[in-house]
Amino acid sequence: MKKLLILTAMVILGLGIQNITAQASYAVKSAKLTVAGTSSLHDWESNAGKVLITGQLAVNNNTIAKNGNFEVKVPVKSIKSAKGKIMDNKTYDALKAEEYPNIRFLLTDLSYKSTSDKSGQLTATGNLTIAGATRSETLTMTCTLAGNDLTIKGSKKLKMTDFKVDPPTALLGTLKTGDDITINFEVVMTNQTADTVN
Repeated sequence: MKKLLILTAMVILGLGIQNITAQASYAVKSAKLTVAGTSSLHDWESNAGKVLITGQLAVNNNTIAKNGNFEVKVPVKSIKSAKGKIMDNKTYDALKAEEYPNIRFLLTDLSYKSTSDKSGQLTATGNLTIAGATRSETLTMTCTLAGNDLTIKGSKKLKMTDFKVDPPTALLGTLKTGDDITINFEVVMTNQTADTVN
């Protein structure tokens, strides 16, 4: 998670915020990723306990670009639901966790658009791999600065069957999850050199 610091420092420079020096150091304050969907009995939501990010981004003339490989990984078995181990194990089986232990997103293209002096929008396109199947997907994220905190948020709607994943079932088939899911993510970074902020 600490490697998110690199991403956030680059985003801050891209925002064009004038009262933060280029030497400002940001660290992860909180981060979360959830997967939400429906079933024949009720809506459901699972939380990812780990989100691992590696790589660097480059900033030049108020633009943001990737510098070499940039990858996000979510260990499948860090994903937990409030429904308990039975549903979790069904999820792991559906995602082929033993054979493919990580969900991966490898960045291929990145664009940035400033919306104000303290906010902007990142559009990231990359190869998303789930259960061994890879598709090109585009994510849209908002970046907002408030005080010493920078918040990066976004969501993405997907179909499990697009990745050859059969929606999990439980209770002898009486509980069937829907094909559509929504991934929501939020990362909050905090300025570790707050004395540089005017």
